[in-house]
Amino acid sequence: MYCSKFALQSLTSYTCSMFRKKLFFPLILLLVISIAYRELITAPREVIFGESLVYWGYANEVIKENILRFGQLGLWDNQVGLGYSLIGHQGPQFYPPFWLSFFFPDQVFAIRYLALLHLILGGLACYYLLRVLRINSFFSFFGGLLYILNTYVQSIVVNGFFAE
Repeated sequence: MYCSKFALQSLTSYTCSMFRKKLFFPLILLLVISIAYRELITAPREVIFGESLVYWGYANEVIKENILRFGQLGLWDNQVGLGYSLIGHQGPQFYPPFWLSFFFPDQVFAIRYLALLHLILGGLACYYLLRVLRINSFFSFFGGLLYILNTYVQSIVVNGFFAE
């Protein structure tokens, strides 16, 4: 009885320490990204970033939502140039993060949360890629931070080109 209790206790402490070691830097990265791009969520309700309201964002969401309300799947949108695929775009019906937009009453908030979710996933993916390549945890964290805070990504957020 004592051996199994000791083994369980040591296994639990080992698991907790490994859990802390593996999740410390990703959680810090998540916190830094959330603070750096907080304007996506905290900006006034009437504000949308860049051209996402006019070109790729709000109008897209409204078109898709209205098409789904009529019980149809939007396959092609003829309103922009020669048209583009509604299914193949960033916010298609078959893309699971897009389903979050059905839970928000305001489509502008849905676009903002989707953008923040993509930024967080991008930073964490870069971190885990560097970890798979056997880079130190600190330098993987720094690499994920540099990826998500570089001027290219910031210009995408400011100008609203979330489809890139």
